[in-house]
Formats: sequence, structure tokens, C-alpha cells
Amino acid sequence: MLRRMQIVAVLAVGALAVWTAWWWTASAAKERALAAAIHEAESRGWRVETGDIDVGGYPYRFDTEFRALAVTAPGHALAWEAPWFRVSALAYNPAHLIAMWPKHQ
Repeated sequence: MLRRMQIVAVLAVGALAVWTAWWWTASAAKERALAAAIHEAESRGWRVETGDIDVGGYPYRFDTEFRALAVTAPGHALAWEAPWFRVSALAYNPAHLIAMWPKHQ
């Protein structure tokens, strides 16, 4: 009986290690994709200013929070700014995005 419990414990720790490695890898990929998207937008004339960009939410979500975000369209035709903006996705369904923004912008 004790041997079975040890096997279950090892499997549980192994599964946790695999999930953690996957989450951190996906989180780093998300940060790189965001940086590339911002760079691409800026190369097309958009102006994107942001303070910190944090990715968190381990273990169940990917929460990306932008602080002091300001976006201006090419030619300054349209501008938007907010003290923070958050996009969340469930780790098991990252294509389903949930956007949250402050009440006052």
C-alpha cells in the first residue's frame, strides 16, 4: 500500500512539474508575441506607450496586465488611454480572451 502511495505522489509531482514547465513556456511565448505585436503596430505608424506589462495567473490562467497604457492611431486621428488594461485567458483554453478595463478611462 505504501509503495502505491509513493507512486501516486511521484506521478502527481511529475504532472505538476510538467504543467508548470508548460505554463512558464507559454507565458514567455505570450510575452514575446506581445512585444512583437507592439513593434509591428509601431512600424505601421501606431504609437503604443505602456508602463509595466505583467503576465501572471499561474496555474489556471494567463493574465496580462498593461499599466499606464496609451494607444494613438496613425495621424493622431484616434487616441485611447487607461491607467490599466487586463486580458485574461484560461490556461486550458487560451483562445478564449476576457478583456477588463477600468471604469473611468
